[in-house]
Amino acid sequence: MTEAEWLACDNPDRMLQHLGTRVSARKLRLFACACGRRLWDVLPDNATRRAVEVLENCADGLGTFQDLQMAVASAETAERRTQGRERAAARAVGAAWSTVEHACSAAAQASPAPAAERVYQAYLLREVVGNPFRLVPIEMTWLSWNAGCVEKLARAIHDQGRFVDLPILADALEE
Repeated sequence: MTEAEWLACDNPDRMLQHLGTRVSARKLRLFACACGRRLWDVLPDNATRRAVEVLENCADGLGTFQDLQMAVASAETAERRTQGRERAAARAVGAAWSTVEHACSAAAQASPAPAAERVYQAYLLREVVGNPFRLVPIEMTWLSWNAGCVEKLARAIHDQGRFVDLPILADALEE
């Protein structure tokens, strides 16, 4: 796959195949969770919605194995007791930790427009993974500047979900 093909591709399966092992398990799991979040209103209950949040936290190393097991069990329970789109949505959440391909396929099945959802999933994958043809090098001076201010700020934005503070981070990187 060329860079132009990557940027134009609307098939997440083909993109995932191209990435192979060059993408971290964390990013793949976050992509699967993003697919699940697209189904927020279709998810059958609050326990399944909470499972998406737990899976995101576990992908970032902020949850325990027990949290993960309980989240997947909640999604599997919801899958057994529902039908149609709700069942596919619960299946997508349950699969998010084990196999990203199955999770995004189930998420598309839960959508009212599966083909359009697959196109959007390709967009999500590009957002989560970035452009594999243009890797951004991180200069160590960015991380050590001002007693590690940039790293601390980036970590706080991520951990607290304060994405409105991203312009402050951009200013710090410019300095």
